[in-house]
Amino acid sequence: MIKLLKEYLKVIGYTFTGLVFGASFFLLFINFYHYKDISTKLVKADSSIQKLQTVNEKLTEIKGTVSSFNPNLYNGPKERVMLMTINSRMQLCVKAFENEDLNKMLNKKEMTITDVYRLQNLYQSQIVNGCIVTQLYELGLTGENAKFHDEDLAKIAPFIKLNADSIREDNDYVSKVLLNNGSFFFSSENSKTNIYEMTRDSYAEVSSSYYKSIDLLLEISRWFKGIVGGA
Repeated sequence: MIKLLKEYLKVIGYTFTGLVFGASFFLLFINFYHYKDISTKLVKADSSIQKLQTVNEKLTEIKGTVSSFNPNLYNGPKERVMLMTINSRMQLCVKAFENEDLNKMLNKKEMTITDVYRLQNLYQSQIVNGCIVTQLYELGLTGENAKFHDEDLAKIAPFIKLNADSIREDNDYVSKVLLNNGSFFFSSENSKTNIYEMTRDSYAEVSSSYYKSIDLLLEISRWFKGIVGGA
């Protein structure tokens, strides 16, 4: 009876081992094809690469404005502290746009789904959080919430806030799309096609928001240059 019980337990053990092995092999098989799917490269259009070159030109203009301001030489009517603060914030934004990891990802000619996800995260941390939210958003506040009570700043404040809010909303939308992509199981050719289409759209959204961000910073720098003149 004991011998029979031992043999029975052995059969159960072998069966369980076989099921575990089979499940592991199935998951490995699925992961292999999942890896092939997410490694598929999406080739960027030449126009997209060329457009990135204009960002460098805009950054050069912004850096020229920032570096040319000398608070010790400024004798205008504006508060020097306000001008120094805005200039410092623009400097921090320039550093965010010059982030090495972000630029490596932006300048890749071919993108995988994983690359787009990484790009979105870098854009979120460096540009949206590091520049738009922490440096520029306050300049768009008016009334009691305004950091600086200045007539000229108040004129462009609505423009700053409108664009800053739009950039934040763009990025929130892309984040949700990519998170959904990350949890989506490639169960059919149709679903794979949908994933790739959403990924292309996500890349386009991130790129569009990125250009919108540099344009916002450029407009603020031009306003600043007009205020301080040659100081």
